[in-house]
Amino acid sequence: MPYLGEFIGHLLSELTNARVQADQETLRLAEIYAVDPVMRYMPIPRFRLPNVTIKVPVAVKEIESAPEEGVTKEQALDSIRQSVDKLLESQSRQSGIRLLSTEKKEIKSSLDNVMQIFKTTEKVPLRITPVIEQAVAAIVGVLRKTPGKAAILKPASMEKFANDLKSAMQRDFTKFLAKPPRLNVLATTAELREAGPVDILAQLEFTISEEGMEWTSTQQEGEAQKQFLVQE
Repeated sequence: MPYLGEFIGHLLSELTNARVQADQETLRLAEIYAVDPVMRYMPIPRFRLPNVTIKVPVAVKEIESAPEEGVTKEQALDSIRQSVDKLLESQSRQSGIRLLSTEKKEIKSSLDNVMQIFKTTEKVPLRITPVIEQAVAAIVGVLRKTPGKAAILKPASMEKFANDLKSAMQRDFTKFLAKPPRLNVLATTAELREAGPVDILAQLEFTISEEGMEWTSTQQEGEAQKQFLVQE
């Protein structure tokens, strides 16, 4: 029994595979055209799927209940607070930043205040992005105020340190995001036939627009070439 998201995802995946097969056929035809003395001057056919409208029936089987286990927002923030200290120590060591005892004390106080603010915000679910932004801002703020530290750390180095720390926090803190309940559906022909008359089925209709991606590369002096996928 699939989740509704998985069912739609499989449909999208099959459409992507259809485009792959169409492009492979275009390549095959291109080689045939290339060796033909007449056809080599003719345009090579290529088919795309710029817009596809799909109508499919599904039957809703059940809506899963939200998991009862897990942690509260306060418990998650306490765990995040402990993790911040470990991540800060690790990232400082990697970046070659030596934290003074006075800095550690002030950072601890600032981070405690940040977590307390999020704890006292009632009826707002935990969002890790603002927590990370506020925590890193508090840490960087302390470092920039320390006499001599701002002079040692150039703006670019401080920005890299902050970005690396944010990335480390994002990887570690996503586990605290609560998973939403999922929707189980019946989608096969046999299941839909047994589910009952068409009138009780949910009818999904959505239009998919095709966008192409292509590889591009960048290379800075002294660094290895990096490749990225971008829209064509």
